[in-house]
Amino acid sequence: MIKSNNPHRSYEDMPAYWREDALSTGDFEQDFRRCVNWCAKHGKVPTYHRQAFGMSVEPYGLDLSSSELDAEAIEQALIQHAMALVSPAIRHWQWLYSKLKDEDSRTLLLTVLAYRALGWRYVQMPLDSDAFWQCMSKLSDSEKSNTPLAKDLQECAPYPMSLFDLEGTSGKVQLYSNAFGIFNEFIYSQYTLRSRSGVVRPNPGDVVLDCGACYGGTSLQFADAVGPRGTVVAYEFLPENIKIFDENIRINPDLGARVKLMKRPVWTDSGVHMSIEGSGPATQVHIAKGDSVSREAGRSFESISIDDTVRELGLPRVDFIKMDIEGAEMMALRGAKRSIVKYRPNLAICVYHKLIDFYEIPQFIDSLGLGYEFSLQHSTVHGDETVIFATPKEGRSPEANMWPRPGLRWIRYKLKKRGKASW
Repeated sequence: MIKSNNPHRSYEDMPAYWREDALSTGDFEQDFRRCVNWCAKHGKVPTYHRQAFGMSVEPYGLDLSSSELDAEAIEQALIQHAMALVSPAIRHWQWLYSKLKDEDSRTLLLTVLAYRALGWRYVQMPLDSDAFWQCMSKLSDSEKSNTPLAKDLQECAPYPMSLFDLEGTSGKVQLYSNAFGIFNEFIYSQYTLRSRSGVVRPNPGDVVLDCGACYGGTSLQFADAVGPRGTVVAYEFLPENIKIFDENIRINPDLGARVKLMKRPVWTDSGVHMSIEGSGPATQVHIAKGDSVSREAGRSFESISIDDTVRELGLPRVDFIKMDIEGAEMMALRGAKRSIVKYRPNLAICVYHKLIDFYEIPQFIDSLGLGYEFSLQHSTVHGDETVIFATPKEGRSPEANMWPRPGLRWIRYKLKKRGKASW
């Protein structure tokens, strides 16, 4: 890994195979082969961080650690495995590679795909940096001394949560979360685009749609950003999540007044009966018959589209749409077509749930003919949380879409402890 020269990505390092004199050729297949060749030969990541966080094992990679093959044969097997992952859709990967607006995004695409092909042993993610781990250490220390979430609410969460006191853009913010949640939602929000020329995020007065609000951390971060003249519409329908969401809103009355909660799943059309499988952040939603047993058990809901939300709430416009809805992003985007065409909002869409989403989602947005530019970011040390950003090239002024380079005050959230700022 080498230090990134993007001043807005202070917590990230660039992959070691990246060099100023060896940037992308523009040919995806050639550049990806070069990337995986380097990772197969030199990649030696000592710790599986996802497992260290107590998370489930990913279905990625090729484990040849117990193989009797020699080093050269292992390298060739890894390269062949990686190329087999992208070969069936090489035309689409080339399209995406050529559409990404900057070198950072193209390099990241190669890195994320290499990780999904080879696995954690061979690919070190950009966030796996000294700066990140130092920050996480401080946040973890604070988490241990914070007030824990009430027992009845903790039963709704898959991991322990405690109360963090933060100093936001517009004042004090309190949030029940964990160390990584604070980092990912406030300190270094995954829905803030950090390009070399500036930062794209919600601005004061914006109308923001938070699709997949979960426990409310991102909704509150957006509410802090848009200020008292802005509005955040949060979509969350899982009863367990809403209990914690409501508590986080309750303890932030000023910010909470800017948030409108829609307790319905986002979909292409409104009124579609959806059933729930699983719990927590990784809940899966499926079309169902909407039978009375499921409804009475609180596991069946009627969908709503973004276009219908805008109409029903009488929203004056839409400035920013964020989506992390467990693989339903494409369907929800189709239900937002009128709003996207009319208002050309900034889009921050998760694409990591399904591999085809990496290119199918930006292809759909591009097909609208609105002049969007595409960027890619990744916000964990493992395979989750890849976000495609679509920003309108024309239509909204640069001043409306971007914060300037100097200052970086958008990440100056301070962790407060015992009345003093400790971070």
